[in-house]
Amino acid sequence: LKKDKQITKDSIGVIVSGIRFFYNRVLEKPIQITYKHKTNRKLPSVLTQEEVWRLVNTPKNVKHRMVLMTTYSAGLRANETLKLKPEDIDSKRMLIKVKFGKGSKERYTTLSKKLLKELRQYYKVVKPEIWLFPSSFKPKRKRHLSYSTAYSIYEDARKKAGIKSGSGLHSLRHSFATHL
Repeated sequence: LKKDKQITKDSIGVIVSGIRFFYNRVLEKPIQITYKHKTNRKLPSVLTQEEVWRLVNTPKNVKHRMVLMTTYSAGLRANETLKLKPEDIDSKRMLIKVKFGKGSKERYTTLSKKLLKELRQYYKVVKPEIWLFPSSFKPKRKRHLSYSTAYSIYEDARKKAGIKSGSGLHSLRHSFATHL
């Protein structure tokens, strides 16, 4: 397939998986086919610290601003930020408890003094009950912001701030790791 039909390595992997499934599940004749190839990974898009600062300060809505700031400041995935609860903020130990991480794993991440100060001001204004970043839709405050809303918040802020690189909210996580 690779030589004669010039099929890409990824496509060959899909074909091998299909053959393996067909033999093992449909024909019920166990077969061992291994195909491994290294994929060239691109480096993630990273914003400069100045771009992150502009991006975070672009939204007028305090909740939107805090979603962006929390995602960057703690190096969280989007869904980890959205599923934070007020009790997950441990100001005594300066930690944030992430309960809904990738693979449903719990972990802690750092809580910066700047983020803590901003979160305290945010808390006074929004008064979140269940979720730190509650949805504005009915039933009010029973659900957290959706991923699509967070993505829109990020993309709107990125465009208004005039930032060309870093498409996708996950670039804040990559930027956090790089700046750290």
